[in-house]
Amino acid sequence: MKPYSIEEADKKIKITFSQEGKPKEIFIFKSQLADIYQSSIKEIKTVAYSQWVISLSREKEVPKDLLYDLAVYIHTLYPENRIGWISTFIVIEKNDFVKATEKYHDINLPELSRIEKLKKKVSEILDEGMTKEDEENIKMGVLQRLIGLKVFD
Repeated sequence: MKPYSIEEADKKIKITFSQEGKPKEIFIFKSQLADIYQSSIKEIKTVAYSQWVISLSREKEVPKDLLYDLAVYIHTLYPENRIGWISTFIVIEKNDFVKATEKYHDINLPELSRIEKLKKKVSEILDEGMTKEDEENIKMGVLQRLIGLKVFD
């Protein structure tokens, strides 16, 4: 059984997951599920992210699988959406990586400097744009998720 659920509730969907050991519920109107927010990378390319998936990815205890399941749910309900799924998935992975490294922040480990360098590189890629090689490497990492959606940026 999954530690979360996504259910239809009238004109809304209800997302339930555990936060600090207690159930947390979030309601989103179905009509808002395909909402996007746009960001420019180096003023060259404008990227449209899934507003709800990105917003939830910043929550500390939201399971990453819930975010991908929500993406599938959104795409199933609104197949003609304008969401850049690869871009959205890159941010999910970045936020998940940042959350995973935060617990090591006060620990002095030999691996910490390597983790910090990786964290910095991921942030630089997202803030400054990415090289073709960076983009290909990241796309390969999220390709399995995209196959389920059958969409590409």
